[in-house]
Amino acid sequence: MKNNIRYVASILIEAASTIAVNSGDQSLLLDNVLARDANGLPYIPGTSIAGVLHHLYQSTCGDKATYEVFGCTQTDAKKKGGVGKEELGSRLIVGSAHITKANGKTICDGLFNWENDEYFKRMMLTPQRDHVKITDKGVGKKGNKFDRELLFKGIRFGFEIEFIANDNDVDKARWNDLINLLENDLFKLGAGTRNGSGKIRVIGIHKSAYDLTEKHQLLEYLNKSSNLNNTHFAEIDLDATTLSQENIAYQVTLQPRDFIFFGSGHPDTDADGSPKEEQVIEWQNGKCVFKKKYLIPATSIKGALSHRTAFHYNRLHEKFMGTYNLIDEAAYSLDKESALNKWTIASTANWASDDSRWEAIIAAVENKSFSAFKEDEGSWIVSDFEAKLKDLQKEEHTVEGVGENNLAVKHLFGCKKNSKRDESGQIGRVLIEDIYLDTDKCKTHVFNHVKIDRFTGGAYDGALFQEKALYYEDAITLNIILDTNINEAQKEIFDLAKVAFEAALEDLKNGHLALGGATTKGYGTFQTQS
Repeated sequence: MKNNIRYVASILIEAASTIAVNSGDQSLLLDNVLARDANGLPYIPGTSIAGVLHHLYQSTCGDKATYEVFGCTQTDAKKKGGVGKEELGSRLIVGSAHITKANGKTICDGLFNWENDEYFKRMMLTPQRDHVKITDKGVGKKGNKFDRELLFKGIRFGFEIEFIANDNDVDKARWNDLINLLENDLFKLGAGTRNGSGKIRVIGIHKSAYDLTEKHQLLEYLNKSSNLNNTHFAEIDLDATTLSQENIAYQVTLQPRDFIFFGSGHPDTDADGSPKEEQVIEWQNGKCVFKKKYLIPATSIKGALSHRTAFHYNRLHEKFMGTYNLIDEAAYSLDKESALNKWTIASTANWASDDSRWEAIIAAVENKSFSAFKEDEGSWIVSDFEAKLKDLQKEEHTVEGVGENNLAVKHLFGCKKNSKRDESGQIGRVLIEDIYLDTDKCKTHVFNHVKIDRFTGGAYDGALFQEKALYYEDAITLNIILDTNINEAQKEIFDLAKVAFEAALEDLKNGHLALGGATTKGYGTFQTQS
């Protein structure tokens, strides 16, 4: 009998970080809200789990094995490395993950009334994070402010996976590989997985195998309930290295030199700027305990490392400020010649008519979308050129060497798809974890500031403000994973980008790179402990 084996695993997981499994909807206060089940409680759709498993399995086991497990279209089946001429259906069934009760073991599967339960009421007050994209000048980029709702760090879920298999060693190995992927460094759920979210760890697992050719096992399989409420999870250690990629793990232990400030963007009773706090769940003696901790977001670390990586990559390639830029030169020349109501290329009086530099200028002009201009007695009308130049500066003029225009940043930290340049998107290869600080190990201090009138030496009205900074006595451990799953064509750029990234880490360790807010006041510098 073909496909006579049913492998089933009921799995209990715990969020080792916040998780952003969003529904795609918005609320009056948030741009991204959590996915919720029929009870109104947070849950993780099975498609989110299956998608991550599919991607990781394909990157480690290849296309053919992936198609035979997850299915494929007719196009995929026929292409090189495929499985034949016909499409295949998936043999893997992944259920949705539902939260546990306050004991951390019983799964809340099915409809029930939770309105009088304090634990479930807390699930409606989930953490929220606001985000803004920072430019190379350290300010927010217009239109890039957004926020999202997150699941608590420490929240527990249960779900079920079933694999329709044949009675052979190949499918048995595939099943074990799939389960072991749950402990892979790159197995992260939801959005923002490169920004500190999505990490999980397996707490318990219950595995079964049914041979449908055996009568008693067939009856046992048919009578098995799909409800996870009464599942007993056994403690188990998965073999995370079975299909683990050869990622590079960086662990840096840092000691704050002075105060640090990672602002919440909101005031509290003491200051206008308060440190970022977040509730996490800890399990103590089988009970759920909510604890408040100070947060160092992974996004704050990632942004600083990204810009410093760009700096070192440019330094290694001797690409410095002041590089000739055609648009900047054109703008300068326009200002210089505007009195004559015509624009000419600067410093070309001694160029011969057959000088090759003219061809270079013409080619550059055409590539910058100036081709619509018509020559009028060797000059261009200022008004037309000025309008075109403003459009060009607004739409096409980008700062080269920073952000997504830097090859190291694009390769390590990812980039969005750019249809104008015919460039595909790239997922980030640097995975940074959030850092949580125990409140009892932190000391706070409120700093008062006032803006001074330079003429009178007095204070401006309404310009008094405060910020509450943290002093953390213990060392801070920063964990970073670098995904090294690249093809041969990417190896050269990856190696160069890695050198620049590690130079940025050295700057952080040596106190040359500050993290967080108010760094110009001396906050956010560290010294290494290892």
